[in-house]
Amino acid sequence: MSKNIELELRAIIKKEDFDLLFKKLEVRGKLISTTERVSVMFFGTCNKDSFDLKVRITDGKSEVVVKKGDYHSHNRTEYTQSISNDKFIDLVKIFSQFGFYAKVCERITSNFQFPNRVLVSLVEADRYCYLEIEKMSDKKNEKKDKKELTEISKNLSVELIKTKKAYYDYCNMLTKKVDWEFYGTKNDFRKLEKVLREKVIKD
Repeated sequence: MSKNIELELRAIIKKEDFDLLFKKLEVRGKLISTTERVSVMFFGTCNKDSFDLKVRITDGKSEVVVKKGDYHSHNRTEYTQSISNDKFIDLVKIFSQFGFYAKVCERITSNFQFPNRVLVSLVEADRYCYLEIEKMSDKKNEKKDKKELTEISKNLSVELIKTKKAYYDYCNMLTKKVDWEFYGTKNDFRKLEKVLREKVIKD
């Protein structure tokens, strides 16, 4: 059975707790990468299903990610396709035609590999931080795998985001204070191209 369900539990981390949590993660997992990412994120619905479309570039490598399911949900289906860097702007232009709400996010992420293919990511968004505990699963193993992720959060002594409102409140705060809304204007594309040139595109 294809593992196309992304299980993801999230926790808000105080900036002053970042270093201590980082040390815990180094002890309990293995630091496999620290990445710099720019994402153009589109949020919309089709046939009453919520979709999260991303055109993103991570350490110079571009891809398109499509997630289906409520944005706050822990078990959305996910599909990913690598693209060449020179197609990044073209894909953003195509997705801009859908009329979805969009924003641009910049993140620095430390990724820790845990046993059983669990990935724990400590994310920095300017002066704000959050944690993501992830594992790809399927319908058969979803409940068991979610329990495993919950146990990891307890062992790390982090408090998971439990409600839809808390999740959206945090996302809205990041939109206002860190990210920037993207309307597909000429100025938006100029700003995006400048970010890509300065920060992430290597080829």
